Amino acid sequence: MANYSVLAIFADEDPSDFAGLVASCGKFIDAWIAAGGEPTDDAVVGFYSLWSQSLDLNGRENAAKEEADFYVWAYPHFIRHRNELQDWATPDTTNL
Repeated sequence: MANYSVLAIFADEDPSDFAGLVASCGKFIDAWIAAGGEPTDDAVVGFYSLWSQSLDLNGRENAAKEEADFYVWAYPHFIRHRNELQDWATPDTTNL
């Protein structure tokens, strides 16, 4: 069974463009699946959603502009999902 610790190595992912965003989403998804998870599990479903939406841009005539626009839209969502994982993967030590 996959757990959040398998994603910890990607906690600092900060893609700077469309290709980096797609690759970073893929890292989260691949690590999760390799650890026995599913792409629709809560831990990675946000990354899976961004990744799958990026596939819609394949073969478009104005791909470069649309990829740039997608990155501007998707980047804040990526950061939110990444930060949520950081929170989930960090043990709560306040009561120790």
